[in-house]
Formats: sequence, C-alpha cells, structure tokens
Amino acid sequence: MKLNSASQQKLANARPCTSTQKTGSSPIKNNKYLVSTSISTAPKTDNKILKSIALSRDFISSNKSGTNSYINNQLLDKKSNFRSQFILDINDANSKKNRPSSRLQMQRLVKNNNVENNLKYHENLIQKQFKKLLGLQKQTQNLHKSPPQIHNRAMSNGDLKPTSDIANKLIEYIKKQSAKQIKGYRSISNPDIIQTDRRLISKFAVKTQAGMLYTKQEKVNQDSYAIHERIGDIDNSYLLQVSDGHGVNGHEVAQFVQEKLPNIIDQLLKSHKLGKKDQDMMIQVILRQAFERTTKELYQSGIDITYSGATTVCLLVIKHTGWCANIGDSRAIIGRQKDGLHVIELSHDQKPDLPKEQKRILQNGGRVQAYSDEEGNPIGPARVWLKNENVPGLAMSRSFGDYVAAQVGVISIPEIIKHTFQNDKFLIIASDGIWEFLDNQWIIDTVFGYYLKNDAEGAVDKLVKEATESWKKEEEVIDDITCIVAFLN
Repeated sequence: MKLNSASQQKLANARPCTSTQKTGSSPIKNNKYLVSTSISTAPKTDNKILKSIALSRDFISSNKSGTNSYINNQLLDKKSNFRSQFILDINDANSKKNRPSSRLQMQRLVKNNNVENNLKYHENLIQKQFKKLLGLQKQTQNLHKSPPQIHNRAMSNGDLKPTSDIANKLIEYIKKQSAKQIKGYRSISNPDIIQTDRRLISKFAVKTQAGMLYTKQEKVNQDSYAIHERIGDIDNSYLLQVSDGHGVNGHEVAQFVQEKLPNIIDQLLKSHKLGKKDQDMMIQVILRQAFERTTKELYQSGIDITYSGATTVCLLVIKHTGWCANIGDSRAIIGRQKDGLHVIELSHDQKPDLPKEQKRILQNGGRVQAYSDEEGNPIGPARVWLKNENVPGLAMSRSFGDYVAAQVGVISIPEIIKHTFQNDKFLIIASDGIWEFLDNQWIIDTVFGYYLKNDAEGAVDKLVKEATESWKKEEEVIDDITCIVAFLN
C-alpha cells in the first residue's frame, strides 16, 4: 500500500507549492501473538501410587486379620470421606473442556485479543492434568485399601497436590504473566501496548520544498519521495525512498524512479522465497536487480536523459533489519541512544573524487576535476567530465540517467548497507538539500528533542527551516529540500 508520494510534476514549467508536508501513521493489520509460558502441556505422572502413611503397620495387620471391625469401619468411612472431598475439589476443574484441539483453533483464540480466552486455555491445561490424576486414582483404588497419596511433578510449580488452592495459585500466576505480556493489539498510534511482533516505525513525517534560483524565483521541485508499507506482501515491512533530480529533465527522472523502483522491488520480493539463511544475500540481489531494471526502463521511457538524471536512496525494512541501497549524494542516517546519542550512517555519499569511484571513471576515459577560476584554483566539489570536453560536469559518481556521464563510468549500481535495529530511536532520509550545510551530529541532536515529545512534524519543520537558512547564508541559490523523519519503537 502506497502511503505518500511527492514531486508529481511532469512538466518542466510546473511549479509545486513552496512547502508540502505530509504525516501519517501506519495501521497494524493481522498481527499475531502467542503467550509464552513455562507451563508444560504434557506433564509426567508416576505410575506408582503409594499407600497413605496415615495407616500404621499394626492397624494394617489387624485389618487383614479381621479382629477389629469397629476400627476398620471407621477407617473405611474416613477413606470414603477423603475420596468424596477429593472429587469435590477437582469437580470444577473437570467441568470445562475448551482446550483447542488444533493449531487453527489456537490461532483463532489468539486473534480474539481477549486475555480471558488465553487464561481459560491455561486453566484447561490445569483441568486436564487433574482429570488425568483422577482417572489414575480410579484405576488404582481397587488395588489399595487406603486413600492414595499422589506424587506428581507438574507444571514446573513443584509437587501438584489434589487441592483447589494449588489450582487457584496457578491460575493467578498465569493471569499475572499474561497481563505482563499482552495488553491488546498494538497500533502505530498506541506505542504503550505491548505485543510480541512490534512494528518498527511508530510515527513519521515528510516535508518537501522547492528551491530558489539566483534570480530569487522559485524553481521546479526536482525531488520526490515515497513510503510504502507491506512491501512484497511481507508483514512489518517498509520501503522509504528519496530521489533528487538534476538537469533540465531531472524532475521527470526522479518521478519515474519514485514510481518504478518500488514496484519492481515489490514484484521481485513476491517472486522470491526469502529463507532465514539466505535472506541477506537474496535481498541484496533483489535490490541490485531492481536498480538495473529501473535503469533499463528509464532508457526506454522516452525521457531525454542526455544530461539529466536523479540520485536515489531507499531503505528496505523487514521486521527489525534494514537494507539501504544508495546511488549519489542523498543520505540516510539513524540516531542511536547507547551511552549517549550517536550517528549510524546507512549510506555513503558517492563523490567522483573518492579513490574507488575516481579509478572507475578514469578507466572508462573520464576526467575528475572541480570548476576552476581564472587562476586555476578549484571551486566547489569534484565533477565528472569527458576527457577532452567540459561536459557533463556531474557532481556525483552514481545516478539514474545521465547518459553522457554513463559513457565515462557513472553507474546506477547501488551500494548496499545492512543494518539491524537495536537501541535506535529514529531515522532520517533526505536529499542533499538537507546535508549540504547541516552536520549529521547536529541533526540527530536536534531531532532527538522532538523524538522525546513524539513530534515528528516539528522535527521535519525544524530541519527544513535550518537547511534553508544555511543555503541563504552560503549560496545565491537554494536547493530543493526533501526530508523524511521516522520514529522507531
């Protein structure tokens, strides 16, 4: 289900609103939970039934000889009363037989979201145990003339005796354990409800803003973003994506990537079975295939990509593991709280002057060099050029599109970083309009204050505002700015 998208401009002369902000919270559907318990469903029972120690050896001897009928009758009455009281004690435990007989019935019981149903299930375990003990007693009472003393190690709670007090204590224990583990279904808007399979993202907010030309006129917003839930029909999964277009038709390329890439990832996930052992390898293969197919379809789309393209960073999350695939200089980071607040980088900016990137470009006949002034001094970042021509001047070493730059080593193969979420409080995915002048550590320190207030909207507002002010101070133009902030459970 697609939640949000932005930068829907299809024409070069279209003008988006200066600021677009969307927030949302994802509903929780079909979540399942099981109550963990230490109670054994198949307790072991001793086959030996011991005679009561209440009878002395002398009395047993006299009873066998038949010399004391009065005392013998008294003992028979006592034995009968004990047996009657024993049956009364466990009568309630045998009155209900609601234990699920199949896995399907158990799942239906769990889905009811009713703690009492779970308690009844555990009560039935107790009742069944008492029933077994009663049946065992009936089988052996003809072999013993004295009331049996039952010894049975059961339910990891010591010696189980045929008394209602023990049963009541066990039921109370189950209630306490169930109350600790289950308070109902958890929803994206109710983080206080405890549940076994917790959702990773509790809240998110997005804001996109068009840049400004040096003439102080608003430019076409070439950024786009998308957020998808249940990608590949996988429970507790997300795909978060930001694309940043450049060149005359950059907005068209970014929009194309925003629509195509998630669809292809979704199709590939559905067509591949992800096992526990090979999940990481398969997802990395899927992401690379998705970027490759998106590139091929972009070439066939009819969009003029001679000098136009888009960077893209996307984060695929399945349960509590994420895979970040990135080409270009959009970026994703995480704020982790462990012995302080730390930055976890999910992507690396791919600049032409990085040794690995520069080597590939030079091997393909390209040239890496920054703009230079009249005296030959470098100005601005390193850029990709043809060997003997001053085109295209691309400031990143990987991107979608950019046909001319692709001839000299600019590629659309993503760098993929795997991450397991632990002690992580929030994540930020944004175009380079955010990262150009704002430091990673400053960003997570700022967002953390809004995280404590559960104010994702305030966080994106603050970041976009500070980034805009920084652009005004440093440059005559303002780049497009798109930012996603997601709070984590």
